[in-house]
Amino acid sequence: MNVNERLREIDIVRGITIFLVVLGHTGAAEVSEGLVSEVLRGFRMPLFFMVSGYLFSSSKYLGNTKKLVIDKTRTLIIPYISFCFLSAGIWILLLILNKQEIAWGQPLIGMLYGNGNWIVENTPIWFLVCLFSAFIIFNISLKISIRLSLLSKTVLFIVLGVIGYGVSRIIWMPWSFDIALVALLFMYIGNILKEKRILYNHKMTLTLTSISLCMFIAVIIFNVPADMNNRIYGNIFLFYIGGISGSLLILFISKYLLTKVRLIYSVLSYLGRQSILILGLHFSVGFYFADWLAYLTRLNSSLFIASIAISISLLMGLAIDRIPIFSFLFKGTTISVVKISPISQQSMLKQVK
Repeated sequence: MNVNERLREIDIVRGITIFLVVLGHTGAAEVSEGLVSEVLRGFRMPLFFMVSGYLFSSSKYLGNTKKLVIDKTRTLIIPYISFCFLSAGIWILLLILNKQEIAWGQPLIGMLYGNGNWIVENTPIWFLVCLFSAFIIFNISLKISIRLSLLSKTVLFIVLGVIGYGVSRIIWMPWSFDIALVALLFMYIGNILKEKRILYNHKMTLTLTSISLCMFIAVIIFNVPADMNNRIYGNIFLFYIGGISGSLLILFISKYLLTKVRLIYSVLSYLGRQSILILGLHFSVGFYFADWLAYLTRLNSSLFIASIAISISLLMGLAIDRIPIFSFLFKGTTISVVKISPISQQSMLKQVK
């Protein structure tokens, strides 16, 4: 398998993950309170972090932390700030329409603190600043532990995760820094999957699938439903087992089943490539349209609401793509600067004259 094919398969996993995240945010009773929610929450955020670790380029960033900071500022922090201002504008508008008092400093405080429940009208984007923090810590940790054995590195990331868990019992750190520490182990597992090419060892994946299925079922039975944003982990070790095993199951299902169906492959991989945009828009914009349509059509299932919210986000994405500055602000894309040679400049001046 070449690199491009591996990345396409990971896009499918990202598509599944963002769909599960939106589905989990619908608030429908059967999702928010039932067994389905327990299953989804067990791995949907760990899977996001695991995929991020898989996509992390050691060759590009391990010796160049400055480049990592610059790149992730563009692709994570700038969209985060843009989504914050957009959601704050919607929040203020709704308060004005309802003639309620506006706490003007609340959006700014929420943006700077970077914890989900503080970010007005757009809780899910806590993930962007948390992932930024996780990338920086992950890069530094890999650099420090580069000469350690695989087992020693694993122990290091487990210890860092336990520290993050312990800190979260005392204080919720700015930019979800404590969650970033907990997430490092998932990123490390994702990175190992890529470095060791485990996803392409058929015998190993079959064995891991069987083990993961048993472990994930056990965690559902014995641990509380996880919620990383609210620092609900239950037993931290069971949380890790559930997050890793559930994520591996989705990875294997994507590789051996979903890639075989062209329509599913195309839809999920497209959602994966647009995952940050969907994350930033589905809650602050998409759900308003989805709730309105649900009221008109009397279709209020969680699947319907999630599908509409994603569709609205993607439609807005098409408009954003047409305007380079918006694409930069909300998607972190680079803005191309066309350089004009001196000869071309002279020709243009002559035409003007």
